Amino acid sequence: MSTTTSSKFFPSQGSTNLLVVAMMVMVSTPAGVQARIGGGVRDKANKIPRHLPPVTTCFFNPNTDLNVPNTEPITLGNADGSFTCGRGANSPSCEDGEFRYCNKVICEKTGSCDNVKVLGTEDTTTVVECSGKDSCLGLQTEYVDEVKCTGKDSCLGSENLGLLGPVECSGKGSCAESLFAVQSSDQEGVSVTCSGKDSCEGSDIQIPGFVDCSGKNACLDASINTPSSVILPSVRDSFFPIDIIYADCVEMTSPSDGCTYRAFYAPRDTPDPVDCFTIAQQSCPTV
Repeated sequence: MSTTTSSKFFPSQGSTNLLVVAMMVMVSTPAGVQARIGGGVRDKANKIPRHLPPVTTCFFNPNTDLNVPNTEPITLGNADGSFTCGRGANSPSCEDGEFRYCNKVICEKTGSCDNVKVLGTEDTTTVVECSGKDSCLGLQTEYVDEVKCTGKDSCLGSENLGLLGPVECSGKGSCAESLFAVQSSDQEGVSVTCSGKDSCEGSDIQIPGFVDCSGKNACLDASINTPSSVILPSVRDSFFPIDIIYADCVEMTSPSDGCTYRAFYAPRDTPDPVDCFTIAQQSCPTV
């Protein structure tokens, strides 16, 4: 995966043609009732055709190309604005499609929500929960407030752009080879927590908030760029394969004495370090 993200707070980082289409689509409700919605002029403000459901309706579109007729029906979400994939025999696995205007997308079945896009907005709250094993592989999110990858090997190869809130990678092997980034340095509430064993391996993390790599072997071969702090599970030697491009402070806990060591990680182009609990401060538990 090759993606370039540039933000002013990363010290080390340096029209669409609107088409008019005439088409009819099938819309399927959760109960299986189908209805036709006519239209065909693209909504310039929301960048979706008017033949799709109203913008207040959560739906899953199995066809991500909105300029061609669907070969499968669009499925509406639940009345509360959520969409569940993999619950029950008739629940869809939701693969290779796109979610829009959902306040919560739940992917609890093994392999559910693979290669899907979840598109939120800056004005609404959208949460993605990937609890199924191997769920959300190749997940793409934009303007999503929270991503929870709790299933084993969930969210592998995911691409999360324009994050608005925290990311949790607590499943074993979750969030490997993934990208986490924001569109603006104003999103200070964005953090990534890699608490699962072997989580976030080989990932590219470029966010304004803290990065917690407290899981066993978490963040191996990862690239981290943040003006906040990076938390590692234990003191590791200089050969530990993690590339911390920039961070105000790196915090590590020694497994031998339980002491927490904090030190400013000086980037190559920043001569004056920011105070990080005073440079190289050592904090040991009270007995």
